[in-house]
Amino acid sequence: MSPGKGRSVGADTTGKAVSRTSKLRSTDAGSGVPDGPSRDSGMTESEWAQQVEDLALIGGFRVYRVTNSTREIVRRTTGARIRVRNVNASGVGFPDMVLVNARRRTLLFVELKRGKQKGHHHGITPEQEGWLADLRAVATDADSIGVYVWTPANIDQVTAVLIGKVD
Repeated sequence: MSPGKGRSVGADTTGKAVSRTSKLRSTDAGSGVPDGPSRDSGMTESEWAQQVEDLALIGGFRVYRVTNSTREIVRRTTGARIRVRNVNASGVGFPDMVLVNARRRTLLFVELKRGKQKGHHHGITPEQEGWLADLRAVATDADSIGVYVWTPANIDQVTAVLIGKVD
């Protein structure tokens, strides 16, 4: 999927929305909540993002997800491989997901991380911290806006926020 485009969404056999690129894992006792390696620090950020997206869709959220903000290209002149950003300079550091639930009148900005990483807290870059700080400043005046940094260790909070259930 190319950056800037939303994911296609369909419905599973129960009528709940699911991502067409998602393989919904088995669910816990018919609760509709995907189970799986929720606290597994060995999971990739992409796997973690897919798990959060699945929960968001079950909770009735529309999901916008940046799947990869950089890409590798080959320079024609030298053949060298370089990484380039798929976003303009003002978008660098913007959160990984924007979740909207009109029924609940809720707007969430979510940065996803695999866990503790060297350097910044959870690997948050200065650009990401700038976006998160600005969004949190706005969110303090609006109860319906949430700003989160989630890791697999936060699965209980993620589940509670997105679908209102905690195992």
